[in-house]
Amino acid sequence: MLDNLFVLHQLKGSFAAEIQAADALVWETCLRRIFFQLSSQPPLSESENWIHGEQAYEFLLETVCGLNSPVLGETEVMGQFREFMDKIKVSHFSAKGPLLRILESVFSDAKKIREKHLRGIGSRSYGSWVRKQIRGSKKCTLIGAGHLTRELLPWILKESERVTVMARRPEVAKEALRDFSNLRVLAIQESDSPLEAVLIAAPLSDSELIQWLELRGGCETLIDLRESAKSSSGRFNARRVLTLNDLFTDAQKVSETSDLKIQEARSEASRLAMQYRMRLEVRPFGWEDLCG
Repeated sequence: MLDNLFVLHQLKGSFAAEIQAADALVWETCLRRIFFQLSSQPPLSESENWIHGEQAYEFLLETVCGLNSPVLGETEVMGQFREFMDKIKVSHFSAKGPLLRILESVFSDAKKIREKHLRGIGSRSYGSWVRKQIRGSKKCTLIGAGHLTRELLPWILKESERVTVMARRPEVAKEALRDFSNLRVLAIQESDSPLEAVLIAAPLSDSELIQWLELRGGCETLIDLRESAKSSSGRFNARRVLTLNDLFTDAQKVSETSDLKIQEARSEASRLAMQYRMRLEVRPFGWEDLCG
C-alpha cells in the first residue's frame, strides 16, 4: 500500500551522514537528493526525517512539478525525474517494480498538474532565462554534455548561430547529443577562441575554470550554472558573470497571476495524492506486492 512508501529529501549543501538504507533508491539532481524505499517501517537512519504515504506522494508531485524549486514551476526537474525512472527500468525493474509503478503515477499526475495549472506562467526554465542573457551573442560555448546541457540547447540554438559543446569525452558527448543539429562537439582542452557567451554546466573547479578562460583570452558573458557558484566572481576573465543566484533572483519577480496558478497547482497536488491513496484502498487487489 501507499503507506509503505518512505521518502527522505536532502538539499545539496546540507547532506547528512551517509544514509543506512540498503534497499533505497536515490534520485540526485544539482539541487537535491531524494531517497525512496518501500518498507513497513521507516529506515533506522534519520528515521524522524522520512515522510511516507500520502504526504510522500504529495511531496514528490510538488517536486516533479517544480513547486519545490528555487525557480517555481521550472520544467527541467520533470525531465530529470523521467531519466531517473528510465534508469530504474533498465537496472532495477524486477526488484523495484512496485516502487516504479508509484513513481510512474507521480509522473502522470505531475503532467496533469502542469497542463492544467502551470501553462502560460511565463519563462520558468533555465533555458528561457539563459536565452535572454545571451541575446545578441552569435557564438555560444557550453562546457558539459549532461542533462542540463540537453535542456539548454533547444533555447540556445534559437539564439546563437554557432554553438559548441566542450566535453571531457567528446565521443560520448556526440552520441548523447546526436538529436541536435548545427552543433559542434570538441574536447574541453581544444580551443574555441575567440569566445563570446560561455555557459558552465559541468562540475569544474574554480581553478580549472580560471585557467580554461585565461588560455582562451576570456569571454564577453560567463553564465556559471554550477551549484557551487553562489555569486558573481571577479576572478574570472569575463566582462559579465552571472550565476544561479541571478537566475533565482529574477525568478522571484513573478506576477500575481503566476502566484495564483502556483497555489492552484499545490492544491491539485494535495488532491491527487489523496485520490491516489483512496484508489489503492478501494482497489487493493493487484497491488499486493507493494507490501512485499
